[in-house]
Amino acid sequence: MTRDEVFRIVNIFKNDGVDSVTGKRISERAVWELLESIDKLMGYDEASEVIFAPEDFGLNKEATVEEIVNYIWDNAKIG
Repeated sequence: MTRDEVFRIVNIFKNDGVDSVTGKRISERAVWELLESIDKLMGYDEASEVIFAPEDFGLNKEATVEEIVNYIWDNAKIG
């Protein structure tokens, strides 16, 4: 997974489930797949919660997409 892919995923959730690239709302199944991909990238279950409750991860409650992506990328267990 690339940093751009992580940015796109986080942006979908911050944009109420609409993919800014396609302009379409993603399906519920796709939502779960995206959340699982973030969890896998970070190396533990429920890691994707940083998107919804960034304050639980030491970020500002109103963290930007970029701040969340930076957190995810900096804490990823890639490889």
